[in-house]
Amino acid sequence: MVLLIDGNNNASRAFYGYPEMQDVDGNDIRCLYGVLDTIRKCIEIIQDHHLLDRDVLHVVVAWDNGIPAFRKSMYPAYKNKEISIGEQQDKEKRKEAMVSAINQFCFSNMRDWFPILHIVGEQAEGDDVISVVCKQVLERVVIVSTDTDFYQLIDERVYVLNPKTEKLITSEQLKMSPRSVLEMKLLMGDPSDNLPGAKGVGEISAQKLVEEFRTIENMLAYYNLDVSSEHRHYNLLKKVADSATYLRDVYYVVDLQQSYYIPGLWESVYSHLTQFAPAVMDTYYLHALLLKRKWVQALMGFNASVRPFSLISNANIEVIS
Repeated sequence: MVLLIDGNNNASRAFYGYPEMQDVDGNDIRCLYGVLDTIRKCIEIIQDHHLLDRDVLHVVVAWDNGIPAFRKSMYPAYKNKEISIGEQQDKEKRKEAMVSAINQFCFSNMRDWFPILHIVGEQAEGDDVISVVCKQVLERVVIVSTDTDFYQLIDERVYVLNPKTEKLITSEQLKMSPRSVLEMKLLMGDPSDNLPGAKGVGEISAQKLVEEFRTIENMLAYYNLDVSSEHRHYNLLKKVADSATYLRDVYYVVDLQQSYYIPGLWESVYSHLTQFAPAVMDTYYLHALLLKRKWVQALMGFNASVRPFSLISNANIEVIS
């Protein structure tokens, strides 16, 4: 099993959720602490769900490193929300703490003590890295994030674990297709990404429309029929039609399937997965140490054995890349 951590999502939650903490050099370690503590909690949750196969577990953390050019070209306002000076200062402070955590994880000797694979995308978001990892590994994957975008990736092998609610979402619980998740996201929008959605369409309205018409293109096609004015959801269909240009512009911005086509990302992630020889964690031992907040022992002293990731073949990479 692969525990796939949304690094920026969980580090950001830790930054705002924990009191300020510093190491001996004065570095803010809230993000570092938060990601480690998230791993501890998630190990406990997946054990409770009996998901571990003989306690074999790989941990991968994906981090943002820029925004893919295609998203900015398709929708320049993407993640470009105007904020106050105070919010900007807070954002810079959070970014500094995250960079410190990434440096500790990826570029210090901590990576030799704690065999977790950290992948920093090149001109890619952590979401893109996670999407590609899910496609490349053959093992079961638990994505750890509060971001509902990842519901697009859920299937019989991929689950999403919300570390805030501690709820594990499976394909049976989701009760809608990945395509429907995408259509809902487009209609509802996402303020955190500066995506307004279709004006006047909320979650309940979006769900009604997707359940009946399945796709936005179907909604627009029906609206253009002469009989559409007689439909019970005519007013909602009109709101969708009024936002048609926006919805078409952002479709590929929101679609995580597009992550496969970001130049170099597919090859880069595959290289990380093949070159990294991860230690499979003795999860009971690791969890016990983390539960007691014995960070140094947890980082340096747990039992581990080497086992590579199970990956798709190179032939599939050449087709997709």
